[in-house]
Amino acid sequence: MELANADKTQYTYNFWPTVDSYRLPGTTVLQNSKVDERKTSSCSWVGGTDINGIFGVTGMQLKTPGQNLSANKGWFMFDNEIVCLGSGITSTDNKVVEAIVENRKINSSGSNSLLVNGVQKSSSLGWSETMNGAEWAYLTGDSDDSSIGYYFPEGASVKGLGEARTGSWSEVTGAGSEIRYTKNFLTMLLDHGSNPSAKTYTYVLLPSVPSSDVSNYSSSPDITIPENSSDAMAVKENKLNIIGVNFVLLELII
Repeated sequence: MELANADKTQYTYNFWPTVDSYRLPGTTVLQNSKVDERKTSSCSWVGGTDINGIFGVTGMQLKTPGQNLSANKGWFMFDNEIVCLGSGITSTDNKVVEAIVENRKINSSGSNSLLVNGVQKSSSLGWSETMNGAEWAYLTGDSDDSSIGYYFPEGASVKGLGEARTGSWSEVTGAGSEIRYTKNFLTMLLDHGSNPSAKTYTYVLLPSVPSSDVSNYSSSPDITIPENSSDAMAVKENKLNIIGVNFVLLELII
């Protein structure tokens, strides 16, 4: 899921030839595995609805062509948060399944700091860490409006990676410039292991807020999650008194 905020250059200046295309944000994937682009999914359950173009729910059933990976995915968009749910994550492909929380282009100076539970992580390239018990995280941008908070309602084991990546447009499109560019990226993901069965994930995106708001939100969140199963995914925004529900394979209601 491409999250657009005040960072207007995030998806320009050679993002696409340098980002790890196996780990695009918001996706659930087999680790380092290509998808057969000649095939289409057998699933038709995908779509969304909204209230007055302000609050919305989107859902999809994932069945990756040429693979045995399947999952249900939902996004619940309220006033200041996007609640991301996954359920029924199952695979018999003998490969690790990853849910990609973030893969963000960061600046060359290394000033984009990552806080996890209030602790600052390394900003050096080549850094990687499995961060157990993560309740919240915060990736700074050039301002609060370009920063992003992350809340993990159930606590999570989050894998983090900071790296420089190099690529060309010809590698993306099969034609065009062969000039190679290098950009820096910060990746966060949830590792479901090899051959998971009916696994779930839950996290919340909090765009354009200061880090203190993310910490406070973690202590007293605006949302509750009544259900996240293979039958239904439901989120209540307590301050707005709105409940969004994805009934898997049936319909979406808000």
